[in-house]
Amino acid sequence: MTTTARGRHRKLRRNILHTVVATALLSGTFTVVDQGINAVPANAVAPTVVTGGKTLDATGTKFSLVFSETLGSVTALPGSFTLGGTAITPVTTAAAGGTSIASVVASGTSLNFTLTNPVPASLTLTVAYTAPTSNSATTNNAIQDVNGIDAANIAAQTITNTASSVPAYSSSTLNAAGSLITLTYNEALNATTAVGSNFVVKSGTNAAPTVPSVIQTVSSVSVSGSTVLLNLSSRIESGLSVSVEYTAPANDPLATNSAIQDTSG
Repeated sequence: MTTTARGRHRKLRRNILHTVVATALLSGTFTVVDQGINAVPANAVAPTVVTGGKTLDATGTKFSLVFSETLGSVTALPGSFTLGGTAITPVTTAAAGGTSIASVVASGTSLNFTLTNPVPASLTLTVAYTAPTSNSATTNNAIQDVNGIDAANIAAQTITNTASSVPAYSSSTLNAAGSLITLTYNEALNATTAVGSNFVVKSGTNAAPTVPSVIQTVSSVSVSGSTVLLNLSSRIESGLSVSVEYTAPANDPLATNSAIQDTSG
């Protein structure tokens, strides 16, 4: 009887010990280590547009969007972006004088855009982005960081237009032959310019040399750098005062209209 009681006592102690050990194991803290199979990159935050950039350069053809992190070199195609603003509406095609995106290049945290045609100073521009189906690869055509995390859709962003302002008249001269008037402006001008009928040139007479009253015909108009050259049909005699009036046509964003305009139209 004594041996049996002692055996039961030992068995009971073993059961208690096992219960305590099991309880300790079950109540411990366990760490599960991801072995790298389908693991998410440590930086799983998609790039977003931040303040900065969003400005057209002086030529009206280039601008950038700045992002919250370094971008992958493989990026979205021009067709993923939508341009808006008065630079696009109502003029919607490059052939009609509007503009479109020629190229998109990622460099550091910037996405750099080049336009097919310059945006004149008087017009506004916006750009929006439609993201493709998300893809974890770094080779898909999407705005993405260096880990391949794709950016989401981007609502229309206003691009500040810093293109050159309206050309300002500086001075004018009549050549010694009396047949060519040169009008000088404060910036380079577009080769497509005003026509003779936009100008009224008058000269004085021998009786009233300081009072321009005789209309002189402008036979042709051309541009050289920042000057407009008016060729006259007849010679203006030396000592007579000359006046030149220019009537601008209706404002037009096209760089192909007949007007004195800078290189961006």
